[in-house]
Amino acid sequence: MADVNPLSTIVSLLTTNYLVANTDSITPTIAIIYEKPTDKDPRPNEDLIFVYSDITNRKPVGIGTPAIAEVTESVKIDIRSRPSNAVQTSKIDDDHARKVLTEVNRILYTNILAPGSDFDVIDPNMELTDLSNGMRGVFRYVIKIRLVDFCRDMTT
Repeated sequence: MADVNPLSTIVSLLTTNYLVANTDSITPTIAIIYEKPTDKDPRPNEDLIFVYSDITNRKPVGIGTPAIAEVTESVKIDIRSRPSNAVQTSKIDDDHARKVLTEVNRILYTNILAPGSDFDVIDPNMELTDLSNGMRGVFRYVIKIRLVDFCRDMTT
């Protein structure tokens, strides 16, 4: 079976299409979660976008074709942001973090039918979880998406 990494597909998609002009000219760190230290919050004026796997499903396309499968990769995109005025004693808002979230969504929706050479579509039925901590000035959103390959040859 061919080794297809959905995480690399999403990192490449985000890196290639990210427009910093849409997010206050801050270039985020975009990486697979195990490639960067993730145990700390972002510094002021820093955006982190981590990608990690959630679940993989494979099912045969039809009777008589067991070597061909529909593969669905569930992937989470973890967006972490801290605006420049993020100090623990002040009230801040999530304007900048929402811009980063909007930019990631723009990229995903723009590429629904062409997410990468290894997948056919991005399933637009996305889930969003808000894990922000406004008192600490850290804004965090996790988007769950699905990448689908309709006819993957499982023998190569």
